[in-house]
Amino acid sequence: MPQLALLVIDGTPRTARRTAHLEAVGGGGAAQVLLETLDRLCPQAVLTVLRAGDGQELPAGLALNSFNGILWTGTDLSVCESPDSPLIAQHLALMRACAQAGVPVFGSGWGMHLAVVALGGEVTRNPLRREFPLARKIQLTQCGVTHPVFAGRTQSYDAFALHADVIEALPLGSLILAYNRTGGVQAVEIPLPGGSTFCGVQYLPEFDLREMASYATLHQDDLIDEGLFADSGQVAAFSRRAIECQVSERADLLVALGLDDDILRDDIRQQDLASWLAMIHR
Repeated sequence: MPQLALLVIDGTPRTARRTAHLEAVGGGGAAQVLLETLDRLCPQAVLTVLRAGDGQELPAGLALNSFNGILWTGTDLSVCESPDSPLIAQHLALMRACAQAGVPVFGSGWGMHLAVVALGGEVTRNPLRREFPLARKIQLTQCGVTHPVFAGRTQSYDAFALHADVIEALPLGSLILAYNRTGGVQAVEIPLPGGSTFCGVQYLPEFDLREMASYATLHQDDLIDEGLFADSGQVAAFSRRAIECQVSERADLLVALGLDDDILRDDIRQQDLASWLAMIHR
């Protein structure tokens, strides 16, 4: 089987990668988390990172269609907060270029929201609330049940989530693959003008409990303002419990946080991403 060449696009600016959260996950931010996940899922792949948030361009001799697949990492950016900002405009333009390249594209969280807007859909603030730390009771649609990315998935599951944005309208021809009550569309396939497809999930299969604990600590003011935690003490308690569950899987903490194998087992939590990699590497 030929070697798999993957492009990982990191939209997080360098200044944001140096925050406490990103230092806690190794200093490389969301891209580092995704790269480590890809190394486990597909160790034979050749990985190239494009730091789009810093304005980096592809090395000479490489083009977007040089790769077998393109993956967008999560970021703290939001198309709702600053849709007219130069950085968001730059990301939208790059996503449209990816859509024309004829290469399969995958995105989680921000990556899915960016693709939806770049291809003619709409993303808004969630009128209910931010989904954090879990998107609960995600349901596969009929299209999702038969889709290769969800091969082997149970029809209902939980996943890590942290976004306050949701899909309001989808680009023409999109398929809704999964949804839930709080976050609406949770997974989608979008046909791309270059002849390939975008597959995305609103949740974060690459994250684990350590990343969610770090995110809570870094963004505690927002989470408290939104009513998800009463005060900083509750945030600290959540973070301690999450990290303890990551290393020990204490039964009492699993019950307190409402966690099961959907979250605790890497092979289940990352199954969608693993299936997408298998789909493009046939």
